[in-house]
Amino acid sequence: MTINIGDNIKKLRELKGLKREYLAEKLDLHITSYGNIERGQADITVSKLFKIAEILEVNPSEIVGFSDKYNLNNVTNSQVGNGNSYIGLNEQLVSAVSNLNIILNSLINKIA
Repeated sequence: MTINIGDNIKKLRELKGLKREYLAEKLDLHITSYGNIERGQADITVSKLFKIAEILEVNPSEIVGFSDKYNLNNVTNSQVGNGNSYIGLNEQLVSAVSNLNIILNSLINKIA
């Protein structure tokens, strides 16, 4: 399974209604350099990933594991369930996100 972090960043940025220029400015990058990240034409450091997550107000694991399938705008009432906050996400997804958090936390501890 290939994860395109750049695509995920772009989708999350668009969901938040933010412009590329805004993120480029917050990251102190030229717009072209930021565009290269979204297109997957530039490597991204862990610290840059965390900064982007902070700007987008998401957990870094959401960037790594983002998929349109989990876009809450596409969730129907039948998926919400019995009034709880589960919102139709299955246990496998919850487990995958949890595993990503463990991996990312491990990376943080190694670079800290």
